[in-house]
Amino acid sequence: NAGLASFVAEMESQGVWDDVVFVTVSDFARTLTSNGQGSDHAWGGHQFIAGGSVNGGRILGDYPGTLA
Repeated sequence: NAGLASFVAEMESQGVWDDVVFVTVSDFARTLTSNGQGSDHAWGGHQFIAGGSVNGGRILGDYPGTLA
């Protein structure tokens, strides 16, 4: 949190925060329970997008009805 807060503060002090988009990307995650064989790769991880002009405060996508 402190690192991202410092980054945002610096971008704001330079007057460019509205021109910045910060994105995290993950193509890897784990299932909720291990399969015991080390190959329990699953859905992609959570994504995070922030920026001065980003219309945030929303969750996009559908939560699965079952995790089976």
